[in-house]
Amino acid sequence: MTQLATVTGLVSLSVVAGLGNAVAEVGNSRDTVLIPSDAQCSGAAGTAVLSIPGGKAGFPAIPVLLVTSCTNKLFLLDPESETRVKTITATVNPTNGWGALALRSDKGDLLACTVTATGTDVYS
Repeated sequence: MTQLATVTGLVSLSVVAGLGNAVAEVGNSRDTVLIPSDAQCSGAAGTAVLSIPGGKAGFPAIPVLLVTSCTNKLFLLDPESETRVKTITATVNPTNGWGALALRSDKGDLLACTVTATGTDVYS
């Protein structure tokens, strides 16, 4: 079974030539990507998704990687070929999984957030 992920641009800007104005289009669907079965969670699916430059993860030939999560695993996917190129196993196994992921390009790492009984924990 293949799962679908819809990549949505929160804000995509288009510059109107000659006018210098920017127009925001919030929430428009950008594309649909098939998630390979070997990168899916058994049971409830992960909720965190992130796109990163392929070169930041050691794959300079792949312009963009899609990062999805499942408990303590992060899956790096090539959205063009719809294949898993790498799995990263985190040393932390959050009970509720990863709720959000972010690239910290200045540090060259990822931030991962999880909701706990007392708030939110952030890991890098």
